[in-house]
Amino acid sequence: MIPISIPFIAPNQKKYVNDCLDMNWISAFGKYDKKLTKSFSNFVGTNYASTCSNGTVAIHLALLACGVKKDDEVIIPNFNGPYSAFAITYVNANPVIVDVDKNWDINLSNLQKAITSKTKALIVTHLYGVPSNVSKLKDICKENGIFIIEDCAEAHGAKIGNNVVGSIGDIGTFSFYANKIIASGEGGILTTSNEDLYEKIEYFKNQTFNKGPIKTFIHDDPGYNYRMSDIHCAIAYAHLEVIDEILEKREMILQKYKSNLSMYADSFQMKKEKIKTVNWVTTFQLPNSLVHLRNQLEIYLNENGIQSRKFFAPMIDQPFLLDCNGTHSQDLVNSTSIANSGLYLPTYIGITDKEIDFICKKIELFLENKV
Repeated sequence: MIPISIPFIAPNQKKYVNDCLDMNWISAFGKYDKKLTKSFSNFVGTNYASTCSNGTVAIHLALLACGVKKDDEVIIPNFNGPYSAFAITYVNANPVIVDVDKNWDINLSNLQKAITSKTKALIVTHLYGVPSNVSKLKDICKENGIFIIEDCAEAHGAKIGNNVVGSIGDIGTFSFYANKIIASGEGGILTTSNEDLYEKIEYFKNQTFNKGPIKTFIHDDPGYNYRMSDIHCAIAYAHLEVIDEILEKREMILQKYKSNLSMYADSFQMKKEKIKTVNWVTTFQLPNSLVHLRNQLEIYLNENGIQSRKFFAPMIDQPFLLDCNGTHSQDLVNSTSIANSGLYLPTYIGITDKEIDFICKKIELFLENKV
């Protein structure tokens, strides 16, 4: 079976992990946490970065830092992973689901219609390495006192204009799960240039302990054990050292797929003006005339020893949101159509040209026989 993903081992990864073990510092707030947060904030272009235990936790911490509480409203796109919606339920807020356009962007009109007096935050998700153009939404959010949280779990290093995602909104959240571009097995990080938000993130993730070396064990708010161990920080830091190489190799994988399936080149990752994408996974969005074959294609590839994954199911189809007093603004036609149109293919450093050739030949054979 050709897997959908295999973790990358960075050149210094074992060295840094062994360094943690030699120092006997395997918990949080160690040497590599400091190295990682400093380097990652420089990489993204923010004043601060704070590690945490995973990407979903990062969104939860962002909501806590923004003061989102019970019955507040948080706007999210319908074409989305469920993770931001999970986090919204953790703070007992209500998700407001909006449509996206053909470029996977929330448009200004849809956002305006979704805003109410209860709107506290907007979560913009940069799905599959394709940035959603959050820059166009900043003015209306600022006018209405709405925080912008960028979910960058799948888009390390992507850019909107000259700005790296995670630096454009109020807070950026990233995942370091084993299949991500920077992969420490588990872990995540938040980025911001707002000192107050940064301090709140640090406060909530560390069980709301008071500052300073003398701990009172008096907690003004419920705390969360959302820290990232120094071993995981060491692995992530080793990856960040070679991030340019990682992104380049992933882009080469995408170009190999597109070259092999040149007749379907437009079905692969979209390119948008003044947007730099990154190839977290190689997406394949079937043409409208072939969308009905998507699920059959996934089954066919699996039967031929190739893992693939459907696009995330739309938020409107998520049963767990039925009990969240969530609403949706206008129709959700575009996002539902996009969610049902694509899948993604094996993408990892180390996949061979021969394996990509095999995958592409199977896709071509399947589609030829069905058309």
